[in-house]
Amino acid sequence: MIKGFKHRFAGFIFAFSLILGIVFIFIIITDILNVKDNNSVNLSFKSEASPFPSLLPDLIVFVSSKKYSGNLGGLLGADQKCQSLAMDAALPGVYKAWLSGSEVRAIERVAEGNYILLNGQKLGSGKQDLINVNKDGESFLSSGINITEEGEVLQSFEYVWTGTDTSGELSKNCNDWFGGDNLAKGGFAGEEGEIWTDAWQISSCGFKEARLYCFQVGGQTSPLPLFSPSELFISSSSAAVD
Repeated sequence: MIKGFKHRFAGFIFAFSLILGIVFIFIIITDILNVKDNNSVNLSFKSEASPFPSLLPDLIVFVSSKKYSGNLGGLLGADQKCQSLAMDAALPGVYKAWLSGSEVRAIERVAEGNYILLNGQKLGSGKQDLINVNKDGESFLSSGINITEEGEVLQSFEYVWTGTDTSGELSKNCNDWFGGDNLAKGGFAGEEGEIWTDAWQISSCGFKEARLYCFQVGGQTSPLPLFSPSELFISSSSAAVD
């Protein structure tokens, strides 16, 4: 009788230990899966909130070699001007002008990327570098936008149409870039800080001609720089500041 009891007790202990082992393994597997799920959520959040610069595409930025009145044919007309200049210079990709309209802000029209001048110099990484300005009016851009699609290096204070303030928001914009006697704002090519996009204002859009900032927003990318230092040339003209 005692021997039978010992056998039953030993069997009970074995079964109980087996069940405990299975439960323990189940808990460990569940914890591992939870950790993996949490990590994937965190990585996804970080990717959306602050994309790593190394994962962003290199996007070309140039200032137009040509000057235009405030009647650009709307945003579409301005984009076509940027695209035409890029194609004539054999630059890759699709381009849009840094301009704000009544229904869309300039900051919404450009793509996330590493913004690169044609000499290979990096301006910044991501849209926030374009619009972040500290209390002293200094931006996060490492340089002003002063190189045209042809490789011409402009002198300071060249007028550029923007219709955009330092936060990338709509400002005065020449009747949505169809001209007329309307107010318009712009910036200065080659300048850093807030004045790259918000520096001056005029009361008649047909009175002045200014350049465009052209940003690559997609399409093929090319190894940069596209112009070596010896291929760049300094502009012989300068713009007086009114």
